[in-house]
Amino acid sequence: MCATRPKLATGDGRTIAFAGGCVGVAYETEDERSIVDFLFGDLGESLNELPKIELGVTIAAAAREFTLSLGGERVWLGRTLGSLANRVLEEAARQLSEPCDSGLLLHAAAVSREGRTIVLPGATGAGKTTLCAWLVAKGYGYLTDELVFLPTGGRPMECFTRPLNVKQNGTSCIESALGRPLGDQPLETGRGGFLIPHRLLRAQHDPECGPPALFLFPRYEKGVELSVNATSKADSGRRLMESLMNARNLDRHGFPEITRIARTVTGLTLTYGDFDQLDGRLDPLLHEALGVAPGVDS
Repeated sequence: MCATRPKLATGDGRTIAFAGGCVGVAYETEDERSIVDFLFGDLGESLNELPKIELGVTIAAAAREFTLSLGGERVWLGRTLGSLANRVLEEAARQLSEPCDSGLLLHAAAVSREGRTIVLPGATGAGKTTLCAWLVAKGYGYLTDELVFLPTGGRPMECFTRPLNVKQNGTSCIESALGRPLGDQPLETGRGGFLIPHRLLRAQHDPECGPPALFLFPRYEKGVELSVNATSKADSGRRLMESLMNARNLDRHGFPEITRIARTVTGLTLTYGDFDQLDGRLDPLLHEALGVAPGVDS
């Protein structure tokens, strides 16, 4: 592997490696570098290849214009830093996801404890990001709130580590779990949400993750009672298929590999109506399922 990163076509930048793909994010100024590092500082870099796709981040401070380009052509123009950050994340994830054909790419969050990984698959609106943030605030290790890649052939699982993208009504839940305000570090995205640095919730960060030890399928519904139930292997498989993002690129749409994983990894459904319901109850259940002792941060 090369000792230095390759020079991008349009300037300095990061070459982001994930799910067998590589995307460059180029910048020129220190302000542009800072936002790229904020978004991708904990994501793996490719140091030995030039990316086929290159994004360009531009901040025109005088005009307060924020631009994203793709292959040298402008694809987005906005007026706030938060909206730029959100758009860069979306485009980078899309460019990495679309060609992925070497494993299962799940729309899922993931946390860890004592080297054991919990994957939280779910559609947008299921509450996986806020639950992930709540678990991190309670002492779990943060891995991702967006994409999990399970390669075929026994290679290590990969997580798309980025700032947590939390809806506005979720910040109060996180502050309650932390016992303190988040301050001004979260970046407002302009879509009723915030990008929150995961180290703001828990300073310690271990990027290593083992294979899935537990699938936790969350569903938030205001006012319902807490319910945690084991899934059948068939139900786990169905739920994982619903979260699979690259089925069209895989042999038999990924069904054989989904079936294999569903047969070997425990699945739980979690339905809850308030985070207060989880205090003192969810953590012991998760640790029992993982086969590890409850954490001191619970």
